[in-house]
Amino acid sequence: ANNATPSSTFAVRADTFYITNPAGPGVAPSMPFVVVTTPTTINGQTVPVGVYMNAAFIQNGTITSAQIGIASIDDANIANLNVAKLLAGSLAVGQYIQSSNYVAGSAGWRINADGSAELSNVTVRGAVYASSGTFAGVLQAATGSFAGALQAATGSFSGAITASSFATGSYTGYAWPAGTGTGAYLDGNGLLLGNPSTGQYFQLTQAGQLYAPGMSISGGVLTISQANVIGSAQIQAGAIQSANIGALQVQTANIADLNVNGQKIGGVVSGSVSVSPSASVQINTIAGRYPIAITNPATITDSATGVTITPLQIYVGYFIISLSGAPNAPTTTFNYAYL
Repeated sequence: ANNATPSSTFAVRADTFYITNPAGPGVAPSMPFVVVTTPTTINGQTVPVGVYMNAAFIQNGTITSAQIGIASIDDANIANLNVAKLLAGSLAVGQYIQSSNYVAGSAGWRINADGSAELSNVTVRGAVYASSGTFAGVLQAATGSFAGALQAATGSFSGAITASSFATGSYTGYAWPAGTGTGAYLDGNGLLLGNPSTGQYFQLTQAGQLYAPGMSISGGVLTISQANVIGSAQIQAGAIQSANIGALQVQTANIADLNVNGQKIGGVVSGSVSVSPSASVQINTIAGRYPIAITNPATITDSATGVTITPLQIYVGYFIISLSGAPNAPTTTFNYAYL
């Protein structure tokens, strides 16, 4: 008895205590349970104090602290696992690993067995390959390639961008969009902007041909089908071989040589007058028109004195054809015109 309380004690006092199977023919020796109370050396190895079991089957046990060299566990439910290194085979479909603070769309991270993942911030030191993607914020890249579509709200590239084509709006290839669709398209064939069906378009081909409303450049030749305003133009001699002008309004023009086949240029009035020697004829401006210096002949020579005169004299509101400086000239018929 211990303090009037029934009790019992079983003790084995020995350096080593073990349990072994009965020895006999055909029975292999076995020591599944050994208790070592003092450090000892077995087969050249120092064995510290402790309980050694060759194999143990525990139905239900609580272990406060355990040091396990190698453990094979078929199934385990672990509330909290702290490991220096974790090696895992694979995750079953529907399974995942995630951080303890994971909240979908706001905090932490999660990697699903199907390959999808949600991360807060990622630093990738190597290459990133994607068939498609969307960036809601700023995209920055020194260089890179995208095999599929790249979409970004904003972004900047400090290096080169290599792409087989570039499309915006209604464009799907190097062809004008159907209907009134618009946008831009660029590839190895050239550049397309707008749509001819709207009257607002621009095309630059790989061969250097340019097409726009009212004008084109093809084979080094500039063709202008419509020009509303030309502020200043310098045209090389012989550059215009033929021109058909429906209506022309010119405020100021310096023309070195004008050859008019007909008698009327947009409202030019022409006439003729016969002038006797030493006489003069005055022709007044008609309805605000102004005379132009076209006469035939333009000069007259006095047969006696040999003096050559210019018979046409232009004044404000009228002009005079005079032979007063050539009294010996014959009576001459002059052709004139005024605007």
